[in-house]
Amino acid sequence: MYIRQRWTDPRVKFSATNPDITHVVLNDRDKLWVPDTFFVNERRTKFSEALTENSFIKIFNDGRVIYSTRVHTTLSCPLNHAKFPFDVQSCSFTLESYGHKRKELEYVWYEEKDFPVSVGKKLTTKPFQLRGYGIDACCKPNAPCEYSCLKVFLSAVSILCTAILAAFASSLGPETNDCTALDAWGFWSVVLSTLPMIVLIISRLLTPKVKEAKDEKLEKGEIKESLLGSRVEKIAIYMFPLVFALYNFVYWANYANRMSPENAIADERKVIVLDP
Repeated sequence: MYIRQRWTDPRVKFSATNPDITHVVLNDRDKLWVPDTFFVNERRTKFSEALTENSFIKIFNDGRVIYSTRVHTTLSCPLNHAKFPFDVQSCSFTLESYGHKRKELEYVWYEEKDFPVSVGKKLTTKPFQLRGYGIDACCKPNAPCEYSCLKVFLSAVSILCTAILAAFASSLGPETNDCTALDAWGFWSVVLSTLPMIVLIISRLLTPKVKEAKDEKLEKGEIKESLLGSRVEKIAIYMFPLVFALYNFVYWANYANRMSPENAIADERKVIVLDP
């Protein structure tokens, strides 16, 4: 990712004899003070150094400084898969100063032009797809706060086709010990599929065996049992498909109604929702 920080340092003001020179570029960040920014929930971070270090510092003549760098980072994000594949996951990462309090160093979003955060629309991490992102600040204006920091929230939903395949191949689903919504759906689907077989067995038990002799008549009790078993079969033929269809409609509609990325980050100050 690319991180760009801006601040003003009166110590680096300069005046050039050539009026066209408004700024200078510095490639060595060790020669200038830079904020000790770090990711609070990082697991691993390294600076990109393909040919040269991917960073630069632009110093303007009025003391403004822009520090841009490219980093590769792995961040931790605890997920709850209990509603998979109808879950909306919200991950956040926090930028904060390692050694300065708010009264010494305060972070604010730069919002003079565009949205301060840009995320690729096709960003995916199977079995999830990015649907939106938002920003927030740890310290509200005029509110007591010891440390200043900035937060970015990413909202993702499960990819439906992957979730369907995960129903038949568990290795395609998320690695979790939680009982997911897909597990619950599979359990009740098996139950509803087993009930017709149980009814069929009971129906056959209620229906006496027809004797081989065609001219031999069944007794009245056997006739009643035969009719009862036949009725149970007819009712089951129509009832169980309707019950299974109703179950799927209610189950899927209930979870689909919760798959809104806006709801996952509705409490944040700024939100961008991506087209599906």
